[in-house]
Amino acid sequence: MKLYRVYFYFILGLFFFDTLQIVGLREDKKAQARQRISSAATALFLKKGFDAVSVADVAAAANVSKMTVFNYFPRKEDLLLDRNEEALALVRSAILERAKGQSAVDAFFALARRLVNDAHPFAKWTPATEHFFGTIRESPSLNARVRELRELMETELTNALVESAIAHAPANDATAHVLAVAMVAAWRVAHTAATAAYREGERGTALSKRFLLTLKAALEPVRRAARGTPYGGR
Repeated sequence: MKLYRVYFYFILGLFFFDTLQIVGLREDKKAQARQRISSAATALFLKKGFDAVSVADVAAAANVSKMTVFNYFPRKEDLLLDRNEEALALVRSAILERAKGQSAVDAFFALARRLVNDAHPFAKWTPATEHFFGTIRESPSLNARVRELRELMETELTNALVESAIAHAPANDATAHVLAVAMVAAWRVAHTAATAAYREGERGTALSKRFLLTLKAALEPVRRAARGTPYGGR
C-alpha cells in the first residue's frame, strides 16, 4: 500500500510539473506573439502615422490575422501604448513596497530617480522617444487614449495609497485620490519640461537632472499636503 501511494504521488507530481511547464511555455508564446504584433505596429505607426495605418495593415506586417491582433489588443491605440501595464505595476510596487517611515511621495520620487538611472524609456529622451511622442501628439485618438490611461494611473495609484496607509483608510478616500492626481500631474509637468528642453538641444546628465529637479519641485506641495495623513509616512 505504501509503495502504491509513493507511486501515485510520483505520477501526480509529474503531471503537475508537466502541466506547469506547458502553461509556462504557452504564456511565453503569447508574450512573444504580443510583442511581435506590437513591434510591427509601432514600426508602421512611426513610419506612416497612426491614423494612416489600419489594423489590417498591422496584421499583415505581423503575419497574423486581424482577429489575432484584436485578441491581444482590443483597441488600436494600445498597439502603440502597450507598456501601460508595466507603468501601473512599477508605481504600485513603489508605493506598496516602500520602506518603513518613507512617505508615498518620496517613494514615487525614488522610482523616478531609479528609472532615470536605469535609462528606462519612461524617463529617457532620445530621437526615438521624440518620434514616438510626436506620433502621439499628431493623433487625436491617441491623445484621447493617453488621457484615459492617465486616469487609470490615478485610480491605480489611489488604490495603492489606500492599501499602504499607516491607518485605516476607506476605499474611496478623497485624500488619497487628490494626492494621486497631484503626483501624476507632477510627473507630467516634469516630463513635459524635459521634453521641451530636449527639443531645444539639452542632452545627457543635464536633461536628467532637469527632469528630477522639476519633479522634486512639483512634488513638494504634495509632500507637504500628505503630512499628517495616512500617506505621509509609515
